[in-house]
Amino acid sequence: MDAILKQKKIVKGKLTRLVSKIDDLQNQANSESIIEVYEKDVNLIDTEINNLNDNLLSTCADENFNGYEIEMHDLFSKLDTLKIILKEEMKKLVRNDNNTNACQNIANTNVNNLKLPRIELPVFTSNYMEWISFRDLFLASVGNNNTLSDSQKLQYLKLSVKGEAATLLQYIQITNYNYQKAWNALTERYENEAEIINAALNKLVSQPVLKQESASGLRKIIDTTQQCIDTLQILKQPVEHWDTLIIFLLRGKLGPETLRVWTLEQTNKKNPSFAQFKSFVLGRATAIASLAKCQKEKTSVPFEAGGSKMTKTNKKFPYSSQIVSNVCVHCNSGSHSGLFVCDSFLELPIKEKWDVVKKYKLCFNCLKENKTHHISKCHAGVCKFCSKLHNSILCSKNPNNIKTFIANTVSDIHTEDSTISSNNAIVPAAQAVFIAYRNRLC
Repeated sequence: MDAILKQKKIVKGKLTRLVSKIDDLQNQANSESIIEVYEKDVNLIDTEINNLNDNLLSTCADENFNGYEIEMHDLFSKLDTLKIILKEEMKKLVRNDNNTNACQNIANTNVNNLKLPRIELPVFTSNYMEWISFRDLFLASVGNNNTLSDSQKLQYLKLSVKGEAATLLQYIQITNYNYQKAWNALTERYENEAEIINAALNKLVSQPVLKQESASGLRKIIDTTQQCIDTLQILKQPVEHWDTLIIFLLRGKLGPETLRVWTLEQTNKKNPSFAQFKSFVLGRATAIASLAKCQKEKTSVPFEAGGSKMTKTNKKFPYSSQIVSNVCVHCNSGSHSGLFVCDSFLELPIKEKWDVVKKYKLCFNCLKENKTHHISKCHAGVCKFCSKLHNSILCSKNPNNIKTFIANTVSDIHTEDSTISSNNAIVPAAQAVFIAYRNRLC
């Protein structure tokens, strides 16, 4: 275990250094070869993290499992962010190459008879938060296009603005001379860092409270917050130190049940990061969406006589192409193939259930072989009792597990102390049951 923890420290160090390098990559001129080098580094560390995840979660003690699981989930989230950044940088290179080629082709035609293909102009609705994106897109597609006359640029500019910005330009006539005048008027009004920061902060704090908990509502909270953070980062605001404040603001926007689950998860008394909060909310949204989908399918999918087997459908499930054994890994019975329907497994105490899953190297979430996927990428959703990343059958809050635990504990008590009369044993036995369950390992 010490060797695995040492490897974890090494992998985290590599990932931290790679994050720093790729962050700097966004602020400099890049080439395809540079991005390919970083993509190779990301793929290598991806393999290391996946191997570390398997080794760590399969060998750690039960009491440390949830902590390591959250820590590995954070590493996977950072890795996914790096992949997205590299893809976006590669897309920028492709767009720039396409724009260069298009400009070269157009330059060979008669400018006076120029007929541009239909393009989607960026739109500015006078919202300060939109200004930076609009400015960069408009200059890239129109403002810096040397094949267009200034009068043509001014016409495109007027077509691209709405609201107050359109009013600002409405009396400027379309001439070559007036394009720069119009552009200067816009930049003087909207190139205002203080106003943009205020707009981003206002959008962040004025998000509505969820009246009805839904997957789309939870995702919108995260998407809006991330947009505000990105805008503030562009303006060099120290948002990396605002995690506590942002989480405090967003807690009040969640539905009561999601807030309750989040509060129950904060057991280590450490201040959570925004990345952890974001991961929790998105995981919760996925769980809500999955449950809603399952409930819909239960009411729409026909069953055969007796209600024991679904009729054949064309629905495709993740990993449906894999070859699945028809023999139960736990009891070797050929009458069923999954732990979900294995009576001998379901009757086990909760700790022994976890031991079975570890022994056969199954996914703790879907209870299938994890050779083709890792728990962090499992599509089976989260626990319906505690919203953590494990199967509901393995949850200590599952009523069936509580019943099994009490029954086994009472049986042990009666076996060990059969000389005590039933009247005198009731209170001590009950106390022993609840003390034992409170101190359970899972």
